Amino acid sequence: MLSLMGQNNKTGNGRESHTIGQQTGQEPPFRFEFLPVRASLKPYLNSIYLFETSLPKIEETLPAVGGQLFLFFHGTGTISFPKTAPQALPKTYFMTPMSLAAQYQLKGPVSSIGAALTQLGWTAITGIRADIEHDTLVRSEDVLGKAILDLRKQCAKDLDAGLADYADIAERLSDLLEAAIRPVSERHQKTIRLTLEWLNSSVSPKVEDLYPLLPYSQRQAQRLVAQFFGLPPSKLVRRYRAQRAATLMTHAGDSAEADAELAEAFTDQSHMIREINRYTGKTPKKLGDPKDSLVSKSLDPKGYRPVKSMPGVFGDDDKDTQD
Repeated sequence: MLSLMGQNNKTGNGRESHTIGQQTGQEPPFRFEFLPVRASLKPYLNSIYLFETSLPKIEETLPAVGGQLFLFFHGTGTISFPKTAPQALPKTYFMTPMSLAAQYQLKGPVSSIGAALTQLGWTAITGIRADIEHDTLVRSEDVLGKAILDLRKQCAKDLDAGLADYADIAERLSDLLEAAIRPVSERHQKTIRLTLEWLNSSVSPKVEDLYPLLPYSQRQAQRLVAQFFGLPPSKLVRRYRAQRAATLMTHAGDSAEADAELAEAFTDQSHMIREINRYTGKTPKKLGDPKDSLVSKSLDPKGYRPVKSMPGVFGDDDKDTQD
């Protein structure tokens, strides 16, 4: 979800803020881990993850990601989506699908848990149209009722008292999300599934190849893809291409297959740098080492499947995840 690490900068009040910098060789001052997703929720959740840090302040960028549910047990923060004023981060909230990278600030120490929703999960759990509500926050109680507020409060108490760990909290959160799932029509499910297959067909799939796959006219298909994914196909493919390229750079290592896919995806290096910066908030040089960077960790194939078309690059770790 988030992203930090490395160099320390003095803020106006003399306190330190932390952003990605050069690898120091020390352990990163945060804990970011993926937690198991139960089988019944895998169509609806890309991942469940925990984030902790003892740092007093973090200022960083958040890559353009899909819909998220986030719960703070300790800590506060703000986020600035493109062309908007900073918004305070509530103790629990939904973040709608994003079209561009955003800036955020956290005040620690922080302990938290999050869930990344698939497009099917976003539709089935929230019912919010991603083409209308995107790049913003939604109060979680408006979707899940008072139960999510009570859950966060009780989990914070139990975590502090040593009566629960993050695995326990993930199970409680999963129960609540599973109970919130509403039916999605077969045709809409098919549209989401086929769009994902198209996105995963290559690093940079052709938009004209999508429309024959979908059971709608081209105009209807464009509208529904935007409704479920937050962007029309032409912009959606750009976001996924940049995400996929960033993932290949930070997690594939020395791979001839990855190099070949990247070479075909962009017209030149400048084009690649601009697009990755637009959607991840970082240039390739600043993405950082996966061990030290939460940006890189958020792009880990364990959390979503950005490179399904390249099974030889990442092994089998991503086989149970989805976009």
